[in-house]
Amino acid sequence: MKLMNYFNQKTKYSKFIVRSISSFLLLPFLFLVWKGGTLFYLILVPIFIGMIYEILNMEDSARKNKNMKLSFKFFMIVLLTFPQLLLIFFPYLTTVKILGFLITTLFIFYLFRYNLLLIILLCGILFSCASSILLSQIHPHLLFYILIIIFISDVSAYCFGNLLGGPKLLPKISPNKTISGSFFGIIGSLITVYFLSIGESLLENLLIGLIISVFSQVGDLLESSYKRQTGFKDSGNVIPGHGGILDRMDGLIISLPIVLIIFKANLIRIQSF
Repeated sequence: MKLMNYFNQKTKYSKFIVRSISSFLLLPFLFLVWKGGTLFYLILVPIFIGMIYEILNMEDSARKNKNMKLSFKFFMIVLLTFPQLLLIFFPYLTTVKILGFLITTLFIFYLFRYNLLLIILLCGILFSCASSILLSQIHPHLLFYILIIIFISDVSAYCFGNLLGGPKLLPKISPNKTISGSFFGIIGSLITVYFLSIGESLLENLLIGLIISVFSQVGDLLESSYKRQTGFKDSGNVIPGHGGILDRMDGLIISLPIVLIIFKANLIRIQSF
């Protein structure tokens, strides 16, 4: 029994090292976020396409005798990428952009009307990418700070969840996530946003931290639920220690659109950077 526990601890430690190295190698992406502009878009669009491709592959593998054709996957990628390109190249054509997103959303509902979870994830990916572009256009440092908060919330949840253990959060959806991990993910987010000072007051900063951490965890759980539905452990194997692109970016699916709405509606005032 002690030998088994030793090997389990060693395996967890090895996974943590691999995840840490992979996270370090992703830092250049954060630099491009900080800079904003063309270089940021050049890395964002491939990441977005990779997320769509991974989720379509999972759906394809889960279907019985109803495999998706490659042409359909290509059509879906083009369909979901088109409104993002409108945001990038035509930032002032508001009516055209709204129509592009409306048509794309309606198509998603029509094509996958029997799978609500898939619709939620596809729409989440669609609008999280759009939110990344719009937040970057408000100010590239704003998106950078939000990604830092999500990253630290995720790391805090992972580290403290493994260290403290305890009752599971939602074992039927994600057997490895604990209540302690979720709680310390929120604490990590609150501490980070306090030092970054995105909002104009302490209360606004705490609200931003709470909202970002909670909804990033919701996005993570939604993806975990879909992976269990389709029988996958990871969405892919592109990033060692993390899995696929979607596994690394699932915290953005719900949190970024929510944060964008809050800022656009002036529910929380943004500090001038």
